Amino acid sequence: MRRFLIWYCILSPIVFALVIAVLGFVTPGYDPAYRTIGELSIGKYGWIEQANLLQLALCYVILSYILPIHFADLRTKKIWTIASWVCALVIVAVVLFPTLSLEELRVPLSSMPLAGIAHWLPMGLLFAVTPYLITIMAQSTAREKAFKHLAIPIAISGYVCCILMVVWLFLFYFNSGFGAFGLLQRVITLCCLFWPESCALVMRQALRPDFKNPVSRTP
Repeated sequence: MRRFLIWYCILSPIVFALVIAVLGFVTPGYDPAYRTIGELSIGKYGWIEQANLLQLALCYVILSYILPIHFADLRTKKIWTIASWVCALVIVAVVLFPTLSLEELRVPLSSMPLAGIAHWLPMGLLFAVTPYLITIMAQSTAREKAFKHLAIPIAISGYVCCILMVVWLFLFYFNSGFGAFGLLQRVITLCCLFWPESCALVMRQALRPDFKNPVSRTP
């Protein structure tokens, strides 16, 4: 069963990215370079994107249970469990409150529809905690023998994600003529998908009979 769950976590981010790519080209009137990923949820095939988001949320829920098993340090277990659940809950919130179009979102908060506020709120909370979350995730990973090689890449991808989110928000509110909001958001998304994919691949490696798991030697 654990082997199946690990494979699910390996394939889920890949499927998520592929579905976004395909829907971006087949949705009528949708410009993948300009339109956001969230706008796929309100397009012709919105139900497919909603299902795509839910399968990714399930991936994070599964990670919250199977990833800590591979950690020896109790604090590391807690950090990664919380991080996985935060990501899962934000995705579920985005599914429950689909985004509006870019034009409808580019208004003062006081004039924004309730649906827009409900969509921005979880995204804003995630943005606020991401720098701290990335820092403690990278530090905790460095303490784990099987995962310590991921500490620096996770930190780099996380901080790049934060910087690009700031750039995206700045351009969104101060340069409405920028024509690559969707492309920039897709780069941010790939950075966000790095850690679940890389951790799942390490867990897959741990299934090999010749893999020396440091947790198994922990009293």
